[in-house]
Amino acid sequence: MTAGQNRIPVNLDYAASTPMRAEALLAQREYDDSELAGVNPNSLHSLGRKAATRLEVARREIARSFGARVRPSEIVLTNGGTEANQLALLGLA
Repeated sequence: MTAGQNRIPVNLDYAASTPMRAEALLAQREYDDSELAGVNPNSLHSLGRKAATRLEVARREIARSFGARVRPSEIVLTNGGTEANQLALLGLA
């Protein structure tokens, strides 16, 4: 930047207040309204098995979005940024 140019602040610390994309909000609403909302995919009952199937479909879709080099089994879902960062650091170590 040269002297006199306007500087636009960039927020790099959203933490838990990161705005969600419209697509993510829609997907969350659809899940919240479904019979699988809150169902444990590790449960042995029919809804648990259905949730596990849907989770595997999601992993395949996510892997496919990264291209042919990513397998669904390599997709690890976490509950937040701290857990994801720790997992990444452990993977590097």
